[in-house]
Amino acid sequence: MGHGQFKGTYSIQTHQRKVTGAPLVWDQDKLFLLTGYGAFDEVEFDDVKSYKKKSDARIVYSRNSFQKKLKIEFGSAYQISQTQDYLVVHAHGQSGFWPQRIQSVYTSFQNYFQGRRINLAKRQYPLVAIIFKTRKEFDDYAKKNQNKIDPNVVGYYSPNSNRVLMYDQSKTGKLWQSNFDTIVHEIAHQAAFNCGIHGRFADTPRWAVEGLGTMFEAKGVYHSLKHKRQTDRLNPGLLHLFNNKVLQANRTGWIGPILVGNRLFNKDPELAYSCSWALTFYLMETQPYEYMNYMRKLNRLPAFQSYSQQDRLSHFVTHFGDIARLEGAAKNFFAKFGLE
Repeated sequence: MGHGQFKGTYSIQTHQRKVTGAPLVWDQDKLFLLTGYGAFDEVEFDDVKSYKKKSDARIVYSRNSFQKKLKIEFGSAYQISQTQDYLVVHAHGQSGFWPQRIQSVYTSFQNYFQGRRINLAKRQYPLVAIIFKTRKEFDDYAKKNQNKIDPNVVGYYSPNSNRVLMYDQSKTGKLWQSNFDTIVHEIAHQAAFNCGIHGRFADTPRWAVEGLGTMFEAKGVYHSLKHKRQTDRLNPGLLHLFNNKVLQANRTGWIGPILVGNRLFNKDPELAYSCSWALTFYLMETQPYEYMNYMRKLNRLPAFQSYSQQDRLSHFVTHFGDIARLEGAAKNFFAKFGLE
């Protein structure tokens, strides 16, 4: 059965539970569903006892339903605050702290693209951010929901749940800036996956995802109305790494490895992140509309299908031309910032 036969919202009864959602894929192996809460659910085809169509449209639950669901999930130990776009789960007594900061980052994301006359898709769901009180609660949640995270990770965006999750580091004696950097990066991911920049269930190249997230860490991007100079839009830490590992090292062929796959992120994370940031920053500063056309191409990739190395290279070259020429142009671009 092809999933095109199952448009709309269905109630699926399995041997263990009942699931309601809009099929993304429905074949002889699995059902991939998008629930009314914007979360992803997976059902084994052989586990389906019966199903019934509930609506011709994709059901999206109300903000009140979202909030009730969160109250049941997190109980009285946490408070839930509302902003224009968010429901934020946080410790009691922090309603004037976390929600407004999270909302401001999301609004900055919208302003950045709209200021460049780039239309964003209308979000379908209230966005959810969870701020755990302790590292243990953060780790326990990730384990319970089968989110594999590195021990050094202090926050992440989960495409499956469509939530940003982190914990309050300020209570561990670390500076607030650590929390803020995490907020900016992960809210940028969440915004990109909900505003039509990335496809949530497509095989989006990691350089494109992390390049955008790291670009938003710069004050001239997340707070562009106040910090308007081009140098304010630089990410100092990654610029330093890119200068040391690529420019000063006279490294060539640095674009290809991040285009064709994600191995470099495991082999040399500093090189992978710095190159992803540099390529994204260069393209957004010099070819913003072509960059967005390319991102729309990525956003149209089919869900749950692999994106071959050949197609990754071909699509990139179609939009931006010869890779060696692009590397030379990028090197000249960064030279103007007086790097040593």
